[in-house]
Amino acid sequence: MERAGLEHSFTRVLRISGKQLVDLNIDIRRAQKSDLETVAELSRLSFKAAFAAVNTPEDMASYLQQAFAPEVIAGEFSDLNGCFILAECGQELAGYAKLRRDSQEVCISATQTIELERLYTVTELIGRGVGAKLMQEAIRIAREEHCESIWLGVWEHNADAIRFYQRQGFLDVGSHAFILGEDRQIDRIMEFSLV
Repeated sequence: MERAGLEHSFTRVLRISGKQLVDLNIDIRRAQKSDLETVAELSRLSFKAAFAAVNTPEDMASYLQQAFAPEVIAGEFSDLNGCFILAECGQELAGYAKLRRDSQEVCISATQTIELERLYTVTELIGRGVGAKLMQEAIRIAREEHCESIWLGVWEHNADAIRFYQRQGFLDVGSHAFILGEDRQIDRIMEFSLV
């Protein structure tokens, strides 16, 4: 699918639930290989919308290619330790979460954990419950896999995301470096205990 087609598809989500965006009907499902291009495009669009204004164009271009090129996402789709969960509104992609099993961080004391590596929502649908639905499913999967906790990294200056994770019950337990292009940034590590 071409980029313009995907942007149109994401925008169409807004019309599905009416002009006022009330009562979104959000369906959750596991990703399939046929979702790869759409997930890659939503990744690029969401990341750019959230971070382009506070990073250099060169750092953004480098990171977008390194993290979200279709071949990179294809590799992630085939990784048995990864799991992509999609949120759809009217059969259109509204957001996704990526879980990673067997991922450890020094400040996480639990031994059986799962990382919430990404939680991306179509920009126009942020605050409409898509992220919360994806989070509920991520926690359900972590419990089903007998994990002791679910954890994530979030940029220290992304106050809205930090507040969202705190509302979901995550606690700040440390930090690690995150490299975006040539820029070394700091992510807060947040953890949700399942025990």
